[in-house]
Amino acid sequence: MIYTSYFKAAADLSNTYSVYKKKPPWFVRPIAPELCADEKLYKLFKKEDISDDEFIRRYLNETLFLLEPEDIVKKYDEKILLGWHKDNPMDCRFLISMWLKANLNYDTHELTPAELKMRI
Repeated sequence: MIYTSYFKAAADLSNTYSVYKKKPPWFVRPIAPELCADEKLYKLFKKEDISDDEFIRRYLNETLFLLEPEDIVKKYDEKILLGWHKDNPMDCRFLISMWLKANLNYDTHELTPAELKMRI
């Protein structure tokens, strides 16, 4: 199973990967480069120069639709994909989860605070 969380909650765990090229300076774990949105696209979104719908459309078309979902599941099995936001549905980790569900009927799992505490 692929797990998800956010930097502030799970960055100190050893099996974590950022789904953003720009990550907190204190996060020393690797990124999942194939899952990262283009930096220019993400900047446009953060500056609110494009809508949520436009970001989703472009992220899917420019990033996720270029990948084989089965390959992502194999590569990141038992890993934790980290995003920036605690509960923002526009965080890329949630979009990745929805993409995997739509393509493979594959469920990821957002780790709860109690689950995170048990993993430390």
